[in-house]
Amino acid sequence: MSLWVTLWIVLSAGLVGFFVWSNIALQRQKKAWAGFAQEYDLDYRSRNFFQAAEVRKDFDNIEFQLLSEAQISENGRGRRYVTAFEWIVPAMPANGIIASPEFKPLVDLAQASQVPNNLLKEWRAKDFIRTDDREALQPYLNDKRQKILMKLLNIKGSRFLFAFDRERGVIRIETNDPLFDSKKIGAMYKKVQKMIQELAV
Repeated sequence: MSLWVTLWIVLSAGLVGFFVWSNIALQRQKKAWAGFAQEYDLDYRSRNFFQAAEVRKDFDNIEFQLLSEAQISENGRGRRYVTAFEWIVPAMPANGIIASPEFKPLVDLAQASQVPNNLLKEWRAKDFIRTDDREALQPYLNDKRQKILMKLLNIKGSRFLFAFDRERGVIRIETNDPLFDSKKIGAMYKKVQKMIQELAV
């Protein structure tokens, strides 16, 4: 089983459903997401009355999705609600994972223990970058892509994950913000979408 599939089986196992908020909050979110989708020519899916909406789009080599999830908390005793920007990107030259500290359980499961030798000195010690083949990954990690990855890892109030293998990769930015403001969603999307294009092989 590929690294990408293994990681997402684990992550999906933590999902316990979509937000079920008060009716007012849920409809407020749907209105904002619909406005965001319309402005950026994305596909909006309202789903049923008590479920959060989804926004998605398939580009030439990238798939984008904005979604809400309820996940099992780190101590396993409760739930945390997150909004996630997610991009599926093409195959990478090696298996690996780049992640903020909150994703350490997935890093531990990745079976990728090598650290590239060409990392810039600006990398934070607390962030993870692991691969099963540093020689194969290092040409991909040029200075420009490393700086982009560091910017994504440093987005305030969010958690970052880039899990990849030789078939495809997933880039995920999670926030606890339900995102009720279409302009705020659009600003995040516009900023990050350009970076994702640079990261996609």
